[in-house]
Amino acid sequence: MPLTDLVRYFNLADAAGESTLYLEGERAAAWHMGLRLGSLFQPIVDLQRERVVGGIAQLGHAAVDARAQRAIGGGAQGVD
Repeated sequence: MPLTDLVRYFNLADAAGESTLYLEGERAAAWHMGLRLGSLFQPIVDLQRERVVGGIAQLGHAAVDARAQRAIGGGAQGVD
């Protein structure tokens, strides 16, 4: 499924309207309860077979308001 279709699907499925998923370059990102969430996908490549055999996905966050900052413990922003 193309990333644009996935973003559209999740935004339509959020009936409460509390989150927004959007494209940021070739990555997906989201706003949720005062947090900015960012994704990073790294493919796992089998070098002998020269093909992608899996992937690693990471999710990072940064508080954008005081309420969200308290929710993640009041620590450093931009933790990945």
